[in-house]
Amino acid sequence: MKKWTAFIIFIFLILLLTECSRKQDYSCEIGALKNRPTIQSKILSLKTVGISDTITSFVSGKILGKDSMDKKVTIDTLIYSAITFINHERNDTIGTFTDINGKYQKHLQAGTYDIIIKYVGYVWLTIKNVSFGQGELKEIDVLLGQQGKIIDGSVIDAKHLNCSTYFDKKLNKQVHTFTDKMPEYGKGKADILTFFSRNFVTPKEQQYNFQGSIIISFVVDTDGQLKNIEVDKKFSKDPYSPVDLEAIRVFKLMPAWSPGKCNGLTVPVKMKLPIKF
Repeated sequence: MKKWTAFIIFIFLILLLTECSRKQDYSCEIGALKNRPTIQSKILSLKTVGISDTITSFVSGKILGKDSMDKKVTIDTLIYSAITFINHERNDTIGTFTDINGKYQKHLQAGTYDIIIKYVGYVWLTIKNVSFGQGELKEIDVLLGQQGKIIDGSVIDAKHLNCSTYFDKKLNKQVHTFTDKMPEYGKGKADILTFFSRNFVTPKEQQYNFQGSIIISFVVDTDGQLKNIEVDKKFSKDPYSPVDLEAIRVFKLMPAWSPGKCNGLTVPVKMKLPIKF
């Protein structure tokens, strides 16, 4: 009986090893990592999506993973991938992890950070010199590529990223949505809020029912003037409520901003600002 048991175990091991060698399943052995190609990690999106009325900055995004197996390429969310924010000026390190949907979010003090994204079996990515202003809302999405040969990782300097653009039909030119130096008004969000509160006149229709929010968008042109001022998220279901129109009126009164720059060149930049009432 013992001989038959040993024989069955022997046959089972032979079949298991044969199956493992037949499939390119990288969990079969540690050394098999060398048999699959390395896929470069990269930034999918890095942009400012708004400015809030807080002192701290806020960053959110999604981490995806790209694999190739049996000549098929798959892209999946990476659960519990580690994201580290390093501020060399304050000698400060802050960490967080993605959730079950591959998403993350973190409040940060204003400053410049190196961001490191890591996940076991993938090429880790370092994004250097990412600037966060007071109240700035940033969105950073990343794609980590599978790791083949053991390598340190990828490093990208945010200062040298190509600035994202689109063609604005109203202005008849390319407009940026992200630059290495975003437009600024005065000393930042505090000056924006001060100007808005001093000039905004509450419409009579809203005197007794005035609570809500809007998102206003505009283009800061190369001369710092605001163009294409619109309300993306309106105060009510009406096409343009008195609150929306008053907000547009106030932003049309604003003095020139400091324009944005991409690779040292002054460029037009589209901005979005949330305003709460």
